[in-house]
Amino acid sequence: MKEIVGNLFAQLGWIAIPTNGVVKHNGRLVMGAGVAKYAASVFKNPDIDLVFGDHVLTTGNTPCPVYTHKVISFPTKHSFTEHSCLDLIADSATSIKEWMDSNEISELYLPKVGCGYGGLDWDVVRNKLESVFDDRFIVVF
Repeated sequence: MKEIVGNLFAQLGWIAIPTNGVVKHNGRLVMGAGVAKYAASVFKNPDIDLVFGDHVLTTGNTPCPVYTHKVISFPTKHSFTEHSCLDLIADSATSIKEWMDSNEISELYLPKVGCGYGGLDWDVVRNKLESVFDDRFIVVF
């Protein structure tokens, strides 16, 4: 895993978006703060919050790649009202790595997942991710 300073949304390649597992009555995933809020405002046609919401309703709170936008959800919370869950982050990281391996994805850019509105300490999260991620994973902060 690498760490760089920069703008997550200026990177060329796949981007991971931290998400939760709450779907509104209109079928859209709650993406009301931080990186998720910005992503929901940028990624349209299809609306990313609708794609992620449908995925959560049909598959559960698991990573969801959207090939048209080169983004993948990275579930860090069960609910937007809670802090991020380290076990969910570890499960999401493992699933995303397996997806990257099977789809030959060479790079994935992500923020410090679980650490902004998620309330976790980056040193703790980094330690958990380093056991899963290799150099294809680039944390942008």
